[in-house]
Amino acid sequence: VIVHDSNNSTISNSTGGLYLQSDTSINIDSKTGGHQYIHCTKSAEVSLWHNNSKKFETTSTGAIIYQKLGLSGTFPRLDFTDTNNNPDWSIINNDGTLGIYDDTNGSYRLNVTASGTTVTGDLDVTGHIDAGDNVEIKLGASDDLRIWHDAGTHNYIQGTDATRNYIRHGTHNALITYPSGAVELYHNNSKK
Repeated sequence: VIVHDSNNSTISNSTGGLYLQSDTSINIDSKTGGHQYIHCTKSAEVSLWHNNSKKFETTSTGAIIYQKLGLSGTFPRLDFTDTNNNPDWSIINNDGTLGIYDDTNGSYRLNVTASGTTVTGDLDVTGHIDAGDNVEIKLGASDDLRIWHDAGTHNYIQGTDATRNYIRHGTHNALITYPSGAVELYHNNSKK
């Protein structure tokens, strides 16, 4: 049924489906053609427009989103399901923490917060790691070992007052420092 009142036109159907059919394309545009809304092209794309700017388009391999995709709600997430292989992944905003979640193994692998980033598992770097002057690399549960370069010309390797520091070649000791104590030098794993 097609109805027009003094303000609007309505197409309504109360039984079965409502089909719009064309051998080439179906376009929904403004009356003057100055604004595009939905374009459907046979054997090609379906595109959605906002304020005459294309925002979404289907392709032979999936879809393209132009500019920005917004997800909102409680714990918004974007899921990536590989139908051929595992693991499957999700990107989740969990109370202000952006997380990359391993759905197959049930754990977060990367969390980004306002105070920093946490990686769970191995981190393999194929390039190099850049850190500015006076930025420390801290190792150990209590930051027992710190490595850094100051703003001048000095490099530092520093353990806590309770730890020994070892420099080794393979399994052979080269240097051992003791807290508030001795320094031992080795040659071919023999103390000198």
